Amino acid sequence: MYTVKGSITVKGLRRFISNAFSEYGTMIEENLPPQLLASYKLMPRNDAFRNMHFPQSANEVKKARRRFVYEEFLLFQLKMQALRKLQREQSKGIGQEFDMERLEAFVETLPFPLTNAQNRVVEEILNDMKSPYRMNRLLQGDVGSGKTVVAAICLKATITAGFKVHLWSRRKSWLSSIHNR
Repeated sequence: MYTVKGSITVKGLRRFISNAFSEYGTMIEENLPPQLLASYKLMPRNDAFRNMHFPQSANEVKKARRRFVYEEFLLFQLKMQALRKLQREQSKGIGQEFDMERLEAFVETLPFPLTNAQNRVVEEILNDMKSPYRMNRLLQGDVGSGKTVVAAICLKATITAGFKVHLWSRRKSWLSSIHNR
């Protein structure tokens, strides 16, 4: 129900809203792609507005609200991504040009082959390291998933690009050998 103040009554407010829908309801534009509406079973924007104001059941209000909550979060996420992209492009990083032959030779000396996931993550990070933008990354994984070896490969790439690295690890003896290869 609506909260009203002054001389406006709930009945009068409902009449104003009804008149607005009658006159301008067809002008409500959809702002979500049809694929998202179908994938997440969201009602069209026009129907959601109508169901918020003139619901036939509590379920219609729930579906309309769900659509608007989804829309609000999606727009928020898109704005955040655009802001991150803008900030990233304005930040100056150092594009590294590393020696892929030396890096591949280093990977070959590992006592185990890399998994597909490790190869994929290393490739993504190396691509970021080549770009002129500052990299902001968090490498997560279970214990034993290979985070350390991924970090070691990236450190070796930085070294082959002519930069210094500072590292500390419980596995320091294994990692310190990066400098010597």
